[in-house]
Amino acid sequence: MEIDRNLSNWRDNSGAVYNFDNISDVIKSQSSERSRKVYIGTDSHRCRKGNSVAIATAICLWSTDLHDGGWYVFKRNFVPKKTFPSLYDRLFHEVYCSVETASFLRDEEGINVEEIHINVNPLESEKSSKYAAQLRGYVEGFGFKCILKPGDWAAGGVADKHAR
Repeated sequence: MEIDRNLSNWRDNSGAVYNFDNISDVIKSQSSERSRKVYIGTDSHRCRKGNSVAIATAICLWSTDLHDGGWYVFKRNFVPKKTFPSLYDRLFHEVYCSVETASFLRDEEGINVEEIHINVNPLESEKSSKYAAQLRGYVEGFGFKCILKPGDWAAGGVADKHAR
């Protein structure tokens, strides 16, 4: 994977900066001590000003057994709108970012990623539905469980918040 371990462009909700070594340490301690699981999602939004798209990827720790909340970090970057000539290009890039992050955590850090959440709606009335099967297959082809809307909280909730 092409992830640079030394990049410090991951932040938590309080603004604290993390690199992959910090993230890995937190995940390993939190997931073993509190039975939390790792979820990853990416979302994007066109910026109202300028000609760019904001892309945010979130790494989330959560446990449905515990009621003490969770923890997450996110990375946000901006790319020119022309990078994504179609909805498919943008959705595929979102999924690629999530798979890249999940693969790095699994393959380089030995961290189990429970699910990758993708912001695609399987309902035929929605524009993204025609890509749902292909994008799900892409995620599952890397060995990850894939969750689409409406259960895509890591992408449609956490990453969405930071892509806006």
